Amino acid sequence: MERTYKYFGVMYLFVLVTLLFCSCNQQPKEKSSYTQDSTISDIHGKPQDSLTFYFPTSIKKDTNLVKIEMDKTTQDCFSSDLYCMDEPILFNYFLGHETYRFLWLRAFNKPVVIIFNKDNDTVWLSLKVLDRQPQFMDIIHLAFPKKFKKQKSINLTQSLGESTDSLVKANRQASIIVNTTKRLSLKEWTNFEKLLNICSFWEIKPYIVNYGIDGSEWIIESHLKNKYWFVSRHSPDGGFYNAGKYLLDLGGLTEQSYPY
Repeated sequence: MERTYKYFGVMYLFVLVTLLFCSCNQQPKEKSSYTQDSTISDIHGKPQDSLTFYFPTSIKKDTNLVKIEMDKTTQDCFSSDLYCMDEPILFNYFLGHETYRFLWLRAFNKPVVIIFNKDNDTVWLSLKVLDRQPQFMDIIHLAFPKKFKKQKSINLTQSLGESTDSLVKANRQASIIVNTTKRLSLKEWTNFEKLLNICSFWEIKPYIVNYGIDGSEWIIESHLKNKYWFVSRHSPDGGFYNAGKYLLDLGGLTEQSYPY
């Protein structure tokens, strides 16, 4: 009986030590910044519908929640392009491989997106171009009367209301005219990440209001295993410009990029 107690005592001690050893060696689970909301997209990044926003209103970063103050018009503009490009939403779920996506929107040229992917040691880059900027805002056409009848007073509100000709609803439609993919090396991937580090990509405020009639919008998203981030700037310069320019070079584009 005494030997039995000793045997179970030794076994208990062995199991306890093993559990302690395993718990000490177990790596803490890295927190994910992904939203994981099924009302936004499915697990493959497919949006719920054409009106779904492609950019988050906030991003989890370490123990903080970074608020994104992007207005609805800008969200509609960026999202309509990515939707027509048949692109997945990157901020909601991790899609199984790492991706950097560069949305390039110029004032007088066609919308362009460059997608830089890595799956283990396999690296590839895709380029898509739309035939036009999708219509993302409703357009009101007014047909004003040629002249008002002579009268002492005019109900201007009523007159304008009666003069409304039509309302053209935004349809968010555009066609992909370029869709190419090519293999690259880990060296190009590493070089690009170095450029992001030089411009402190992960520390830059994601969105700053800076409208311009001319110029271009540069939006780079980062989609890594447990980390999502994006930076949007109007006609940037410096390190962020260099990072975007590197992707343009890999895609065989110039800043003019005619006929695109």
